[in-house]
Amino acid sequence: MSASNKAKKVRLVSGKRDVSAKLTVVRPLEDSRAPKRSAVQAVLAGAKRVAEANWLTLLAQWDAHRGVMLSKLGVVAGMIVAPTLTWWSSGTIVDSLTGSSQGGSLGLEVGVFTGSLLVMGLLPIALGSLERLSDNQIFVAVFGKLTRKVVSFSQEHLANSSLSELIRQVRERAVWRMMTMARSQPGIARNAGMLLVTGYLLAAQAPALVLVLALFSLPSMVLEVRHALRRSDLDEKLAPTWSGLWGDLDRMLSAPALMMLQNFGAALWFAGRYKRGVDAASAQECELEQSAVLKRFGCAALVSVGLLGSVLVLIKRAQLGSMSAGNVVLVFGAMTSFAGCLAEFASSLGQQWSQSESIHQLMELLSHRYTEGVTLRHVPVEEEYSQGGAPLQGGAQAGSELVFNNVSLQYPGAAEGQYAVRGVSFRVKPGSVVAVVGPNGAGKSSTMSLLLRQMSPTGGQISINGKPIEEMSGEEFAGHVVMLPQKLEHFSLSVRALLNLGRPHGEASDEALWRELERLGAADFVQKWPRGLNTKFGQQREGIEPSGGQLQRLLLVAAVLAKRGLVVMDEPVSAVDPEAAKRFWDGLFRERTGRTVIFSTHHLGAVRRADMILFIEDGRLAAQGTHDELMESSEKYRKLFNAQADDYL
Repeated sequence: MSASNKAKKVRLVSGKRDVSAKLTVVRPLEDSRAPKRSAVQAVLAGAKRVAEANWLTLLAQWDAHRGVMLSKLGVVAGMIVAPTLTWWSSGTIVDSLTGSSQGGSLGLEVGVFTGSLLVMGLLPIALGSLERLSDNQIFVAVFGKLTRKVVSFSQEHLANSSLSELIRQVRERAVWRMMTMARSQPGIARNAGMLLVTGYLLAAQAPALVLVLALFSLPSMVLEVRHALRRSDLDEKLAPTWSGLWGDLDRMLSAPALMMLQNFGAALWFAGRYKRGVDAASAQECELEQSAVLKRFGCAALVSVGLLGSVLVLIKRAQLGSMSAGNVVLVFGAMTSFAGCLAEFASSLGQQWSQSESIHQLMELLSHRYTEGVTLRHVPVEEEYSQGGAPLQGGAQAGSELVFNNVSLQYPGAAEGQYAVRGVSFRVKPGSVVAVVGPNGAGKSSTMSLLLRQMSPTGGQISINGKPIEEMSGEEFAGHVVMLPQKLEHFSLSVRALLNLGRPHGEASDEALWRELERLGAADFVQKWPRGLNTKFGQQREGIEPSGGQLQRLLLVAAVLAKRGLVVMDEPVSAVDPEAAKRFWDGLFRERTGRTVIFSTHHLGAVRRADMILFIEDGRLAAQGTHDELMESSEKYRKLFNAQADDYL
């Protein structure tokens, strides 16, 4: 996309309302020729990124559950107030016992002191429970938006290397980093609040101590920030290593993989290789932590020197009578908290440094240019993505008309004049059954990808029922077309749910399911499965793994049951036996339902009964017509058909 298009606005249709979305682009890789930023500029940019990531995380929590977020704020406020009350009440108690104070009730002060200690013990428990609730809610809210976004990308979009890399990075860590940042925010808020409170108390009683403690704590702050940054860099560096190691361990613990290793006599070798990998990765982490231990001891000793000097100054002032014993106790508490909070605050900000980058990657993906931008305000996901409104509308009762008008496709990077599809034009009447055939590499798959909007044509136009498909919303297009892919996945669904994949707004009756299963040759094996239509796929308890042929037949049933005017099939019987394939073709051509069907295939035995055959060669529509017409008019089709027919003689 050119620079002028970066700020281009598009009008997207969302149900009955229009939504304007400003398009954004994936950040390009940094140009090595660009001028390098200074250390100060890098720190300022990082601080800005951390602040933005914290704000985005707060919005995500607000979006997930406002009550939990407000409760966390209340707990943090209590964690600031409770210690302050403890120092004040203990100082007041000391003054009362020594006779330095004339007013006040000792019982009240003891009660405040005891109550503050009790609250200080209970607040961490409450915060822990709230953080677990927040983790779950952030995961549900953000991961839900992320999955909705990812499924909106087409095959053409995913071919973009920058987008694919962004998805990979987000998939590996971004949602978890947002949860981690959400957990660190109460600590940062508490430390910031304590620094303000204790700094005020110290400034009111002994202003010079604020500067002394800050100077003696500065090396500790610098150490913690640098250590956190080095830790985040090491995490990024080791992420692929740990991912590979955990993947190897998962595979090694599966029975087939372990048996293979044992049969090759390589089980012990593999275990040794795994252990060496773990040792090497762990050694780098241990080295980093060990390098910081002595430095931390030195910084702690330096802070202790500052505290000791401050204590001696306070004792001297108390002896001279310029400060009461109670105020000394109050300042003692404020001093220790002030010094500790400085180091903790710096460490927490350092830890957020790498988290902020991942959160920005997450938000960049959610606001990617290919689909409508995402807000972290409290908007239902269905409304935000314009999916799940009214039930899908399609021409299930009357097939759809499909028109290709001079359609061409040139893949990015292809040589000039090299087209995968070139000037293809045809019209499919509603209710027709159309076969797309041709030799390998002729352009059949590219033509089907264009029809399914997985790729965008370089030229020409494709329309369904007179409307260009690029002008249709995702929901509108899905209401017209259902596709049976060649590569099959069953996911963790029951048989009933799989068969109703194309009917998200209303399941077919069991009677209809069994009727189509019987017609397409799938009822026999479904009846043998332990729970019939309720049988689940996958490796979970009581789950089964269907064969490729079984899964293909089930998806054939799902495609037939879907209420769509246009059914698209890519090699629909490639994984089934000849008998099952014959049953499918017989059912397809015998029981017309009024829907338009277009399928690609290498096997020409079934295409003889098609209403129209499209013969693709070198990306062009070389011929079209019925089987009898092509046998007379197209020598290449006749040769291709006779070559397959000879195999059965």
